[in-house]
Amino acid sequence: MKNDERTNIFAIDRLGTWLIVLSFVIAPIAFWVTVSLPENIWVKLVKDFYPNVVTDLLSIGLGIKVLDKLYQKRNNESEKRNLVSQLGSSFNLFALDAARILRHKEWHNNLESTSFYRANLKNAELYDFNLKKANLTYANLKNANLNGTILDGADITETILEKAQFCRASLKNVIIRSGEETLRSGVEIFILKDAEFIETDLTGATFLGIFDGIMTESYHPHLMAASRLQRSTMPNGRRYNGCYNLRGDLETAIAYRYDLSNPFAIAEFYDVSVDEYMQGQLWKIAYDKYWQSRAAKGRELCIEQGWDWDNMSENERGKFLDIWYKEP
Repeated sequence: MKNDERTNIFAIDRLGTWLIVLSFVIAPIAFWVTVSLPENIWVKLVKDFYPNVVTDLLSIGLGIKVLDKLYQKRNNESEKRNLVSQLGSSFNLFALDAARILRHKEWHNNLESTSFYRANLKNAELYDFNLKKANLTYANLKNANLNGTILDGADITETILEKAQFCRASLKNVIIRSGEETLRSGVEIFILKDAEFIETDLTGATFLGIFDGIMTESYHPHLMAASRLQRSTMPNGRRYNGCYNLRGDLETAIAYRYDLSNPFAIAEFYDVSVDEYMQGQLWKIAYDKYWQSRAAKGRELCIEQGWDWDNMSENERGKFLDIWYKEP
C-alpha cells in the first residue's frame, strides 16, 4: 500500500471519528436550547431539526468507520497473501524481507497449510512461526532460525535443513524425505547436517531416503548428522538418551562443566536416567560394530558386482548396501 493511500485511509477514519464526536456534542447543546430557552422561531427550528441532524451525523460517522474497517481488512488480507507468496520466493532477499514484515504485522503465527515449494529461506528468521502442514518441498532452510516453530505434519521432502536451529520446535508427524534429487547432488543424508534440535518434539517423524529399514524403528541414523538433540523427543516418543554422542551436545556439556566421564552428570545433561543413558551408549557400541561389519561385507559385494567401493561416496555406498546387502 502506498503512503498516500495510507494517508487517505487515516483521513477517512478521522472524519468518521469527528462526525461521531460532533453528534455527541450537538445533541446535549441542542437539547439544552430547546428546554431552557423561551420558545421562538430559532428554538423551534433547533427542536425540529436537531434530532435528525444528530442521527444523520452519528449514522454517517459509524458507517464511515465500518466501511473503513472492511476496507482495511481487505487490504490486509491482500497484503498478507502477497507477503506469503513472497516468503515462498526463490530469491533469498525477497523471502527474508517477507519473513520480517510478517512477524512485524504478527501474521507469522497463522500460516498453516501454506506452500513454500522451492522457497529460498536460507538464514531466515522463522522462529515462532506456525508452519503446521506447510509444504516445504525442495525448500532451502540452511542456517534458518526455526526455534519454537510449529512444523507438525509439514511436508519436508528434499528440504535442506543443514545448520538450522530447532530449539523447542515441534515436528510431530512430519515426513523428512531425501530422494533422487539430493542423491544426485550428493547431499542425501546431510539435509540434517549440523542441525540443532534442542528440546524439539520429533514424535512420529518419519525419515525416508537411504538407510530405510536399517535399525530405524527406534533410532534414526539420519539424525546422526545433526549437531544437537539435547532433551529432544525422538520419533518413537522417548527422550533422546545421548546415544549418538553428537559433537554439538558434547561441546555444550563441556562448556557447562559437565564431566563427560561421569555417567550421572551426563545423564543429567540429557535429562534422562543413568540406565537410559548407559543403554544408549551400549547401543552406540553395538551399532558401530554392526556398521563396520556391514561396510566390510559391502566392499566384498561391491567387488563382486564390479563397483569401485573406494571411489563411491557415502551416499552411493549406502544406496548400494540397501539394495544388495542382506541382513545376517
